[in-house]
Amino acid sequence: SSPEQVHHLFSNLRILVVEDNLLNQKLAKGIFNKIGIKKLSFSNNGQEAIDKLRSEFYDVVFMDVQMPVMNGIEATEYIRQNLNLSYRPYIIGLSANVFPEDKKRGLQAGMDAYLEKPLNRGQILEELKKVDHKLSQAS
Repeated sequence: SSPEQVHHLFSNLRILVVEDNLLNQKLAKGIFNKIGIKKLSFSNNGQEAIDKLRSEFYDVVFMDVQMPVMNGIEATEYIRQNLNLSYRPYIIGLSANVFPEDKKRGLQAGMDAYLEKPLNRGQILEELKKVDHKLSQAS
């Protein structure tokens, strides 16, 4: 598919990247810009992400698992159990080393998917296609 098509598909998605490492934030920003995402925000930890989700709408949350203050598993559990959002953001866990038990814990906490870092464009596009499919079914 041409870049224009990809751009058209995902450009309206609102994405929150929760990641405490500035280098990883930069990497993510580069990838999402290339994909054509216009509405991109960053949080440095789970607590910041929760505060953002309280006040703003995001379709997709890329949630790093290892973070200070509040890690990705805790944040995801809190979002799913306590936030009472009127919609269900698609939460993708991110971890540098994915072991089956980590993935299981993430999914039990309420993550929709679990990806290995470093992020690459192919992985992200695959996930966004799933999200886009879910959204078009819901509307």
